[in-house]
Amino acid sequence: MRRSKVVWMKIGLIAWVIMVVFSFSPAAQVPVASKLDPSVISPSSELVAISPAVASITVLVPNGGEMWPIGSLQTIQWTSSGVLGDVQIQLNRGSLTWETIFSRIPNTGSIQWSVTGPTTTAARIRIISLANTAVRDDSNATFSITNTPVPSITVVAPNGREIWQVNTTQTIQWTSSNLSGNVNLDLSRDGGASWTTIIANTANDGSEPWTVSGPTSAQCKVRISSASNSSVFDVSDDLFTISAADFITVTSPNGGEPWTIGSAREIQWSTNLRSGNVRIELSRNGGGTFTTLFTVPAANARQNWTVTGPVTTQAIIRITSGMRICPPNM
Repeated sequence: MRRSKVVWMKIGLIAWVIMVVFSFSPAAQVPVASKLDPSVISPSSELVAISPAVASITVLVPNGGEMWPIGSLQTIQWTSSGVLGDVQIQLNRGSLTWETIFSRIPNTGSIQWSVTGPTTTAARIRIISLANTAVRDDSNATFSITNTPVPSITVVAPNGREIWQVNTTQTIQWTSSNLSGNVNLDLSRDGGASWTTIIANTANDGSEPWTVSGPTSAQCKVRISSASNSSVFDVSDDLFTISAADFITVTSPNGGEPWTIGSAREIQWSTNLRSGNVRIELSRNGGGTFTTLFTVPAANARQNWTVTGPVTTQAIIRITSGMRICPPNM
């Protein structure tokens, strides 16, 4: 099959067009025509050798020295040039026999393999073009397939959909197997695009308390990894949320006001609580003891009160929601 390609070139002050004929010939002439006058054609004065492109495959991983435990999931990687169609992957365990582990797969440059036995310290990988089996490559050196147990970590909490408030103490939990040494705990607030270490080099005991810090985000994940082997890790299966801390702040009375017995007053507060009740309490001895005045919805943010006796100069209003208590105000 002959194919031609026209290439325009400018030599000196004259533009020429070179018609290159691809016929994969060991000896060919290249005609040269003038761009200004196509009738002016001159063959090349010397023969030119034209040969097909050389196809190649190069194994990248494993390429020697790796230790792959039986049962672990490993990625075989390679590059190729000029290879058409699918490839086959074979494994040698140090004998004259090559076993096929993938008979036909797309030439994508990588594939994951669940490592199988038996063990060997002399394993090699071979990748072959199925279109031309002469195009192949082997691992440069041997690697090992071992019986070493595969270490693993599994995040238990937070594992998705939790809502953790800033300034609350939460417990990060995980399980592990065949893993020695400490672990690192990392947090992502952008769905895993970036990570920040929140607890470094802590004991691999399955749990760690953490005082939740801001900023808030609905795109959070936790990652737990081996401190000695960062390739052993796990990440929360789904996103969880870090939300703003609940707060209650008394705004009136806030200290120094003279409230007369029998007068109508309004107790006021600010809060981000939108559900549940709060308890409004009064102390007449500077916070030594409190008496409940009202229990009302937190979102009301105000409550009328007709001031009662006895008189005191040490009155404090306190507003409580569950375990959340606003600072007392005198």
